[in-house]
Amino acid sequence: MIHHRVNGIKPIPNDNNIHRTNLKINKMKQTTENKIQILKNAIQEGIDSGIAKDCNAGKHLQMLKVRMKSNH
Repeated sequence: MIHHRVNGIKPIPNDNNIHRTNLKINKMKQTTENKIQILKNAIQEGIDSGIAKDCNAGKHLQMLKVRMKSNH
């Protein structure tokens, strides 16, 4: 495809470029939809697990921070 303008007129993309762009858009859309579904599933799993009892949020957060540091 020509990347410069001639007399101020934009070049018309050819069918291959249009098809390639559509494929990229569809892949991005599918990836986004997959991520949304994964997030919805994780939220539902959390809801289904019920309310935590006898949970010390501060202690749990500290444990997660230690775990994150040890993984890096």
